[in-house]
Amino acid sequence: MVTKLLGFYEGKSKKENKPFCVVKVAHDATTAENARGNYGLVIDEHFLPDHLIGTLSAADCGKEVEIVFVVSGRYANIVDFKVKK
Repeated sequence: MVTKLLGFYEGKSKKENKPFCVVKVAHDATTAENARGNYGLVIDEHFLPDHLIGTLSAADCGKEVEIVFVVSGRYANIVDFKVKK
C-alpha cells in the first residue's frame, strides 16, 4: 500500500507548551475498507512521537512515506516515520 504525506502541522500545546507534530497522510482504500463503504483515498491524521518532531520539511509533502506502528492494547502508536526520497 502506497502512503503519501499530504501535509503536517507543528505547534506547541497550550497547556504544557510542549511541541507536537500532526501529519496528514493518504492511501488508497483497501478491500476491507471498501467492504465498510470507504472508496478512493483514505486520509488519516497521526501525531508523531517526540523523537520525530522537527524532522519534516515542506519539500516532503506529496512524497511517499513509510510508517511503522506498534500496537499497544487498543492503540497503534507510530515508532518510525520515513519519507522516501
